[in-house]
Amino acid sequence: MKKILPLLAALVFVTGAAHAQLEPVAYARFTPDVPSVASATTITLTNPASVFVRKDRGMAIIPTFVAANAGTSNVVFTFEVSADGTNFTTTGPVSVTAVANGTNTVRHYSLIPPTTLNNVRYIRLHSIQNAQTNAITLSGVLYSYFN
Repeated sequence: MKKILPLLAALVFVTGAAHAQLEPVAYARFTPDVPSVASATTITLTNPASVFVRKDRGMAIIPTFVAANAGTSNVVFTFEVSADGTNFTTTGPVSVTAVANGTNTVRHYSLIPPTTLNNVRYIRLHSIQNAQTNAITLSGVLYSYFN
């Protein structure tokens, strides 16, 4: 019993220390930034930068924008994915839809689950579709994931 008690205490200490560690989070902006999108138009980005996708990790997409006037139409952010970083999809299989809130700033959060991204290595912002009857000003499209 005397030998088991110190061993058990050491095991509890190691297990507790392992659970206390947090993984660092990558948090950055998709580039290039698009400052504004005119009403009822779609902006297609030319040669956007891609982001490396980690296996078994989901990705949070956080677009932030404000409309010029009242309105609650959809703003759709479409992403392309690639297995090799060169050949990207042309149909944009991943999209995030945020609803405008008049002249209030919208900071939308959408999670792309790991099951959607597991078989790709890169993702990039392809287009922004503004269904509003007025322009939107985009503060940025951020992404975050656990390393």
